[in-house]
Amino acid sequence: MRPGGDPAGRWYDRPMAVEGWLRAELQGAEADRRPDAVARYIEEQVVELLGPDAPDGPIPRSFFQIGLDSLQAVELLTRLQFALGADVPPEALDWPTIDGLAGFLASSADISPA
Repeated sequence: MRPGGDPAGRWYDRPMAVEGWLRAELQGAEADRRPDAVARYIEEQVVELLGPDAPDGPIPRSFFQIGLDSLQAVELLTRLQFALGADVPPEALDWPTIDGLAGFLASSADISPA
């Protein structure tokens, strides 16, 4: 289980092998929980991208404090696009915080129930 993770083994603990998997999971989530779910995914990806340089403990909420380089930021964008199964504009990374980006993606992704 990831730090701060859900012991019940929720969807964010599952492998991400299918394009659009995150959008599909968000469709079944309550609207007010979607930004938190996206934020958890972003945090997990940031930790993976930073590898040994990832901070111990909680991830800073500000992208400035996280320390992603430009290649890592592009990789994060690519992973978000795959998980959502949708284009994510590069400007999305202009959000100064994980929470801001998560809220933007949760509200702008086409996640209405099918």
